[in-house]
Amino acid sequence: MKNLLKKGIALTLAAVMGLSLVACGEDNTAGNNTNDTNSDYVYVPEFTKIKGEDDSHMYSPFLHGDRLYYSSYSFDETTGEHTQNVRYRELSDINTEKILEIPTFEIEEGKYSADMGNFTFDKEGNLYAIWNAYPIYVEGEEYDYNANTVYLCKYDSSMQQLYTQNIKEAFTDEQNSYIQYLVADKEGNVYGSSNNVIYMFDKEGAFKKVIDLNTDWIEKLFTIGDGRLFVSYYGMNGPELIELDTVSGTSKSSYKNVPDMYNCVPKEGSEGKLLITGSSKLYEYDLATQESSVILDWLQCNIDGSSVRDVVLLEDGKIGAYCDDYSGSLEWALLTKTEASKVAKKEIITLATLYEGNSDLQRAIVDFNKKNSQYQIQIKSYIDSTAEWTETTYSDAQARLNADLVSKECPDIIDLTSVNWEELVSKGALEDLAPYMEKSTVAKMEDFEPNVLAAYNVDGKQLTVPLSFMLSTVMGKKSIVGEKPGWKLQDVLDLVKEHPEAQLMRYVNKAAALQLCLFYSSESFIDYENGTCNFDSPEFVNVLEFANNFPEEITDTETSFPTMVQTGQILLTDLSFSDVQQYQMYHLMYEGEGVCIGYPTADGSAGVFLQGYDIYGISAQSKHKDGAWKFMETMLAEKEEDHIWNFPSRKSSLEKLFEEAMKKEYEYDFDGEIIKDENGNPKERPKTTWGYDDWEAEIYAATQEEIDAIKDMIAMAKLPAGSDLTVIQMIYEDAEPYFKGQKSAEEVAKIIQSRLDIYISENQ
Repeated sequence: MKNLLKKGIALTLAAVMGLSLVACGEDNTAGNNTNDTNSDYVYVPEFTKIKGEDDSHMYSPFLHGDRLYYSSYSFDETTGEHTQNVRYRELSDINTEKILEIPTFEIEEGKYSADMGNFTFDKEGNLYAIWNAYPIYVEGEEYDYNANTVYLCKYDSSMQQLYTQNIKEAFTDEQNSYIQYLVADKEGNVYGSSNNVIYMFDKEGAFKKVIDLNTDWIEKLFTIGDGRLFVSYYGMNGPELIELDTVSGTSKSSYKNVPDMYNCVPKEGSEGKLLITGSSKLYEYDLATQESSVILDWLQCNIDGSSVRDVVLLEDGKIGAYCDDYSGSLEWALLTKTEASKVAKKEIITLATLYEGNSDLQRAIVDFNKKNSQYQIQIKSYIDSTAEWTETTYSDAQARLNADLVSKECPDIIDLTSVNWEELVSKGALEDLAPYMEKSTVAKMEDFEPNVLAAYNVDGKQLTVPLSFMLSTVMGKKSIVGEKPGWKLQDVLDLVKEHPEAQLMRYVNKAAALQLCLFYSSESFIDYENGTCNFDSPEFVNVLEFANNFPEEITDTETSFPTMVQTGQILLTDLSFSDVQQYQMYHLMYEGEGVCIGYPTADGSAGVFLQGYDIYGISAQSKHKDGAWKFMETMLAEKEEDHIWNFPSRKSSLEKLFEEAMKKEYEYDFDGEIIKDENGNPKERPKTTWGYDDWEAEIYAATQEEIDAIKDMIAMAKLPAGSDLTVIQMIYEDAEPYFKGQKSAEEVAKIIQSRLDIYISENQ
């Protein structure tokens, strides 16, 4: 294969797990994305699974002082009653659960029921809690969904109720009616954040004002030891940290150099310092100097940083963190600083990725590292999430990765999701996985969709297997494009001539149309093996004429997209879908007449393309190939519950997805009985509702015909040929005189051929 650069296309106590033979290194350089394994001291984790008593559900856990608090719900299937209370565990005795006795909240007994929402404590031990009250359903009476209300209550340290305030009037916007974080300042004022606003209540619980910070989402609301109130959120330039003026309700100070942030809490025992939890690191941030330092690497502690909900520095120097991966239980991690020489070593397997932020990958690494006694996976990222993004950030990261692949620092596993994997193929940088899969008992070649494997099989070598994929195609009405998939560019040109009053596609200009043709069919004009091209051919002249049918600039219209599709104002839809319901939605938009005819191709076949996700390869130069494969094997193995957002590549998982999509759901009454229609048949209910502009569609169980259509597309899908983006840019520059009416398509085609013949031969 020639080296022409081409862009290749998420209370019962389980056993304590004990001390791991792994440690997380300490690093004092902020933003260092390589793992420091040479530190004299490391943090050794000890894990405890925490589950509510009688399998009760646990909500809103948080650390306060030397305790871990959470709400707990239990349901009695016999009586149909549920019980709620606040429970806590002493950090010194995390195995023992205790109940905080709070008076039962009552409002018009027999008419309302109330559930506790979020709660918090102040420095004096007073408890502040949100109560949501709902009308009780009475059979035969109409239920008033607008009669619910919200209360703010305060209790002293002995749980005597000090005040109860109805605060529903504060929520004038239904989108901001759920209190996510609740804090109290030293004067007794209470603040509750919801989405992008903060509600302020005085020391008696009366509503005072709404503070709108004009942010998309408030990540955290908290106070520090001296009473100052802080808000963290993600802005246009990354994580933001601001101090609020509690008098005016406006921003008082904004802080710089804030690292990647999932959570932010004050560092106990030190004024003006914060503990910031990032996706991969735990940082200490100094408010005075506005600088941060890395305390530890979460993955080296066998912890997924995205699951860490709260963290505390304990008096004995240990670090406590509770983790919640939404599996139904919490995990308490106690990290002890230990001399590195006293910790058993594992064989390190390095996984290279451009950007460290894939939570699914981190969970897989944590699970592998906990269970495997021989190998330890570590991530090496090439884009510093704490540094400012520049025009060369991406290309510089790729250059560093490419350099490492041929150096002594060669990684063992490569994340191929965002890199030019075909360039790696041309350099022989990837190991053939087929021999490993032939010996495997859990990830064999026959376990996966043949066409997905074929897309990533080069010269007989299986260089990667994506965990999942999505499909891209073009849909049109059968009355316009016919029923048989597949066509050529000339067919599209003919379609445009037949319907001069309609748009071919929406949101596509000349440049996008040109790139679309070249991206999906560049091999029609470029011989990658021999380094030649034929842009002066009649076929490429057709491409230029095709692109010229689109506008120079994209202009929007007041008419909604679904309306334009259904009235014939738009002929084709360029769509990508990753699940059955998305396909059903587009099919319904076309009122049952949608045909996936595909992108136009040189030979007239149906242009259906797939894009793989979670794609990893083993470096051909790796010194730890067996260990690298063991991790890859766990990623590819069948899971009881596949957490995949797209179409899974495993046959069995894909069939489960199709079976679930075809399973009908029915409506039930309040007694749990299926509701029947006027003919006595079970009344089917929609699985979900999809909305697009002013159009809405209810999605019911998929039909066999819909599933078969998707299966047919999977069977014919392939990777786009791809194209060097520099080539596309050069073509567009030379094509502009044609688009402006200054030259003919044939003249421009000859100019492009002359220029690119030189470029391609020099870059083969």
